[in-house]
Amino acid sequence: MKLTHSVIDQLVIVSIIGEMVGNDVLSFKTDIMALMEHEDCQAILINLKQMTIIDSYGFGSIVSFYKEASEKQIIFAICHLDKSTSEFFEYLEDPTLAIYDTETDAIEYIEEELKQH
Repeated sequence: MKLTHSVIDQLVIVSIIGEMVGNDVLSFKTDIMALMEHEDCQAILINLKQMTIIDSYGFGSIVSFYKEASEKQIIFAICHLDKSTSEFFEYLEDPTLAIYDTETDAIEYIEEELKQH
């Protein structure tokens, strides 16, 4: 798994490339938590467009980041989910979890949310 990120104002966009499984998730957790601690981070977008496989560790870490972001009042969104990943997050039935088909749609949502903060 490879992790890339970019920053646009207070928004951190994280792209996951490859397999999000097992031990790779541990380094992912460390990297994401460091990005969330950045003083200007008011929103985080997880882009799964280039993710090829996700296991229970991967799902668990994304849910963990979502909860951590919520506690810190950081806007959190996910985009480009495949069918099975989307079904997992729908199963959580959390109306506050922002899921979008495209990065553009997710960024538009986040920009509107940031204006309200």
